[in-house]
Amino acid sequence: MELVYSISPQEKEVLHSAGHSDSSRICSCWSRNNLLAYTWEKVVHGFIERHISILDPNQPWNAQHIPLANSSVTCLQWNDTGMKLLYGTSNGLCAVWSASKNLTNCWKEKPVLNSDLHSEVILAVSWLCVGRNMQFNPDKPSNMRDGESKDKVSKTNQYPTLTQIGGQAMEGYVVVTPSGILAVKCLTQIEQPVSAKTQLKNVFTNLRVADIAFTSKGNIVVMASNGNIHQPVQFWSVNISYDDDALRLSFEVDVMPSITMDCITKEVSCPYTEISHVNFVSRPSSDHVIVCVSHANGSAIEAWLYKEHKEAPPDLHRAFVSQSVMEEKIKRWKKVMTAQDLPRILHLSLPTISLSSSSMKIASEINLMNILGICIVFPDNVIKYLHRITLVEMFSHRIPENVLSNVESHEIGKKRSRSDELTSTVSHARLSPMSCALSVFDNRGNVLVFKVPPWLTKSNQMAVHSLAQLMCFCVWTGQERWDVLLHVDHNIANHVCEQVRCELGSNSKVFLRLMSFKLHSLEMSVYQRSSRFSEATDCHLRLMFASISVVFRSLLKPPHNSNDEQDPADKLREACTSSYETDIARFLLSVDTDQKVLQSLQQLIQYVSDIALYLVTLLPQIKHGIANVPGASLLRDHEFLENLRELLVIIQMWKLLKAACAPVFFSLDENPDWLSVVFESLTELVRITSSSDFKGTFPDSVVESSRTLSNKIIVPSIDVISPANGILQRIKLKRPLRFEFGRTPRPTQISYNYINANHVTVEAKAKVDHLRRIHLGVSPATQWKTCSRCGVTSVLRHAQGSGLEFWEKRFNDACICGGNWNIDGHAIKK
Repeated sequence: MELVYSISPQEKEVLHSAGHSDSSRICSCWSRNNLLAYTWEKVVHGFIERHISILDPNQPWNAQHIPLANSSVTCLQWNDTGMKLLYGTSNGLCAVWSASKNLTNCWKEKPVLNSDLHSEVILAVSWLCVGRNMQFNPDKPSNMRDGESKDKVSKTNQYPTLTQIGGQAMEGYVVVTPSGILAVKCLTQIEQPVSAKTQLKNVFTNLRVADIAFTSKGNIVVMASNGNIHQPVQFWSVNISYDDDALRLSFEVDVMPSITMDCITKEVSCPYTEISHVNFVSRPSSDHVIVCVSHANGSAIEAWLYKEHKEAPPDLHRAFVSQSVMEEKIKRWKKVMTAQDLPRILHLSLPTISLSSSSMKIASEINLMNILGICIVFPDNVIKYLHRITLVEMFSHRIPENVLSNVESHEIGKKRSRSDELTSTVSHARLSPMSCALSVFDNRGNVLVFKVPPWLTKSNQMAVHSLAQLMCFCVWTGQERWDVLLHVDHNIANHVCEQVRCELGSNSKVFLRLMSFKLHSLEMSVYQRSSRFSEATDCHLRLMFASISVVFRSLLKPPHNSNDEQDPADKLREACTSSYETDIARFLLSVDTDQKVLQSLQQLIQYVSDIALYLVTLLPQIKHGIANVPGASLLRDHEFLENLRELLVIIQMWKLLKAACAPVFFSLDENPDWLSVVFESLTELVRITSSSDFKGTFPDSVVESSRTLSNKIIVPSIDVISPANGILQRIKLKRPLRFEFGRTPRPTQISYNYINANHVTVEAKAKVDHLRRIHLGVSPATQWKTCSRCGVTSVLRHAQGSGLEFWEKRFNDACICGGNWNIDGHAIKK
């Protein structure tokens, strides 16, 4: 483990240490899109103020704080999209906050999903299962052999907990209280709330610890204990059904076999006095649990599996024995592993990635350790990782006291007051979604983020293999990869991308086409992390042009009098791929398009034409050895050039329909149609790259033609997408970083690898809407949003009636690279 950064509140003199001294009063959770939510409190004028903070770990200083009432938070849970946060309090209140307009630093409460259980302590909460569960199989290749699917990621057969008309999963959550009340609240298709509650059967006394999981059929499984080690850990299976006509929920509660702690039955004098933690190893599965027992100075962990066992029939007289009497199969809990003689456990965190048992064993052999370990926090600032199956210690890390003391003072020369001399101790930790990072919380309100390596023994080969495995999982599932990128450096960036392409390359062409968008997004993140901005810009262009191609092709439709059943977009693609004709007029088709929409697309039409002109005039720079320049890899990408050639044909057709939408070129030599000249040069590049003999070099005649063209026309500049001002661009300093909430640090100086590249804009003071291709000026009058991953900016609100709604809605939920949107200076909304 290696400390990446620490962040502390600005008002350290008003922090209330008692609120963080008890680990049970600190709650935290990571979302699948890498948002961290946690609770903290402070004293202002003698009164305790409680908050929930939501931060992006790549830009932690922009944390948003949700104010709470007098009650404290007992549990937190993100939904499967990572855009809604559910929390329960000690006075029975459950509330949901959602990201406003998908902005991760702008949150508002959703009262329609709130519920009040009237002073009942919320012991455990969970969002209802929606039926989407992906299982990671790192031991399997990504191909088909002998007719058997051996994919890295497999979709398990899991059903939603509640469905409505059409089989759509219902959004909602389930709550468990100490008295055994199980409450459910959900929303229908028309946003109408439906709620109900029931009583769990045979609850001994008030419950103290509980957890919730789901079966493959979507049933809820509740595990709970009253803390008494001499009484069993109880389990219930709850089946919920929804009546669409009556708008009513009904419950079927069954008591499952319980667990009696093995340390009680086998040891004569058991030193343990309480059951302190109960957890399902994986929330989508209820067959594997971990139970922790503790006393004042120590703890032990037992792992149990829910398996089928054969029960022999009772002994009967042979006259009553039938041939059909066979051994009966029943399911019961069986202890598989025990970890004893541990110090007192303060908190434990389990990985969220689902793994099969066979994959766990093989993954342990290849040292893919981060998704296998259970993180446990002990006193004296010790953090240990235990294998989630064998409970064997994988490694241990002790946080030095000087690390915590350095967090206390952001300013080196500041004098510490008497209240600041309180010793900082770690009491809570939480694993990131991919288990490659660990957030640690101390009793002073500070947050420390550590890198957790995906390998046990570091070597370049092991690092590339492990990172590629996790990157493939991110490509398959759309999982945010910030914590994985922490371990990527300049030396292995290319190897990681090649390994990921090799892992995915054995699949079908249809699959690769579906995954190409996510793959380019991943490569863009890797190249930006390793300061290879030319390759990152090429990946951004691939993403942009893939989206523009979909929009442009969707606007093509046959004329009213046409009887041709073939789609004009497919007809155009067949014509462009089957011929290398350089005359653009020969590809023009009779199509119909709304001319009002064409006018609104003018900036995108100009952008496509500028990039095409930039690429066909780039050959002389590559010929002279300047290979590290944006666009160099695109000139060798036959698929991209072919798609660009098709877009130029569409632009030429629209130009004939409406001259106002035509692209504008500034030339030193008058030419009636520069678009045709660019198309001719681009066609030659497509023809050369399609040859099997192409080795990456272009003939001298083509290079000379490109140089002649660049002397006749003014080549527009290309914008290099600068990365966001975040942690990924700062950890190259090889030392722990320190920040304060609410104080944005200055952007780091980025060293670009290319210096003498022509027609490249590296830094510009004026803002540019990278999605609409609109120049906003130095001080835009409108608000804009920024991607926290790749740094792309875009206008927050589009103009009404602009005709670009179909284009802008493509990027409402996330950036083109899949990153989260945020807006500067936006506060929490009520």
